[in-house]
Amino acid sequence: MLIGSTADSSMHIARSRIRQREMLHSSRLVSSGNRFAGISGQTEDLGGHRFSSGLQARLKTQNAAKITVQHALSFVQSQAEGLKSTSKLLSRMEELAYQSTDPVLDDFDRENLEFEFSALKESLSGLSGEEQYGAKLFDPLAARYEGRFPVVGVSDGGWEAQEQTVDIGAKRGKIHLWWNPTWQTDRMKVFHGSKMIFDSGEYRSNHWANFPDSANAQLNGEFDYFTLEFGSGIDNSTSDAANTGVSLHDKDIGTEFPSKTTQAELDWYSNNNLDYEKYKTNEDYPKTSGSPYGDTEIKFVVNESENIPGGFPNPRQAGSTTVWQYYAEIEKSNLTDSSVLMDSEGGTMELYAVGFSGLEHLSIKSSRLAASSLDALSEERGNIRYQMGVLAGEIAAFETRMDILGDKTQHERLALEKVSGVDLAYEMTKMAKNKILEEATSRAMLHSRLSAQHVFDLII
Repeated sequence: MLIGSTADSSMHIARSRIRQREMLHSSRLVSSGNRFAGISGQTEDLGGHRFSSGLQARLKTQNAAKITVQHALSFVQSQAEGLKSTSKLLSRMEELAYQSTDPVLDDFDRENLEFEFSALKESLSGLSGEEQYGAKLFDPLAARYEGRFPVVGVSDGGWEAQEQTVDIGAKRGKIHLWWNPTWQTDRMKVFHGSKMIFDSGEYRSNHWANFPDSANAQLNGEFDYFTLEFGSGIDNSTSDAANTGVSLHDKDIGTEFPSKTTQAELDWYSNNNLDYEKYKTNEDYPKTSGSPYGDTEIKFVVNESENIPGGFPNPRQAGSTTVWQYYAEIEKSNLTDSSVLMDSEGGTMELYAVGFSGLEHLSIKSSRLAASSLDALSEERGNIRYQMGVLAGEIAAFETRMDILGDKTQHERLALEKVSGVDLAYEMTKMAKNKILEEATSRAMLHSRLSAQHVFDLII
């Protein structure tokens, strides 16, 4: 039963309940140490939440940037240590090459030097394959002087298959191929690892303009040019528009071959039962295809053994001869440079690829080879000095960034602590005020009830 103004009493009770809820909320916030961890969240925020939340987000990003820079610094320092070891290996290899140029040495002496030289090359190969954080420390193609890898093939006149395999230390790149099988057809295939990326089919690049005058033969055409991409997973190979050769495997050989030669030559084939369409397929030749990223070996095969002997007009068989020549330049693509997060604003810094050649092709078995190896070793040592300069700049940049991030993070952490302290002080003051008001209201309500009870007793 309420005596007096029911509206006033109800208002006091409602306000009391509001204050009790606010005190409970403030108590939870104060006990958690976070003004915005209570049930009501960020109610009555005067801008502190937006400011402190922004600081917290920046601190998280800067901590991530700091960890990234630490990893990058460790990665670059490991690269520097690896290059120091490489420099020592190259220095010893250079000493061995100098010794091998001594004219008084015999084959046995040079074989002993070659044995140690080969062991050092294996050590170089092992260093080039080292990894950290799941990434390779070195890219063999990052050497400054490494541009194109030359490959030359020349027929020895025989009819048997000939092949040449090179390990270029690159898993992606482009081959510039010049192929000249002359008038008698020959077949060339190029492989990236086990994947065939080029097949010329039975190909002739020269045409006999005054057939059959062999004494004063007039041959038109020479090297045909092709570009072959490997390691990208797609076929972007091209054939030069100026090429004059034809492939007997091509689906359109019935029209292409007659257009390239003379009627006299065609009549001679017909009279001697020689069919230039015997190799015809339903595909375009020369045939190309892409290859996946992964292998580092490129293989060139000329006149690979087949069930049906190739060659036109003269089949390749025991006792026959053929003449051909090719030249290739392998253009190697570097591994992609990495970007490192440098600050909370998303700024990045490039982590450049560095590396060195494995020098697998070098040998000191003879004084001539040793002299050639000295030139390559001199270039490689110059490359190492250049790469060390690149790493020195990166190490300095990363160490400076570490200092900046450390100072910036410390200042922002102090600012966040001050904002949090002000927020908690505000909640403590608010809770104290509510307790004072709640206590005063409770006392007033108690006195009101006592007075009402006294009046009620007098009436009765």
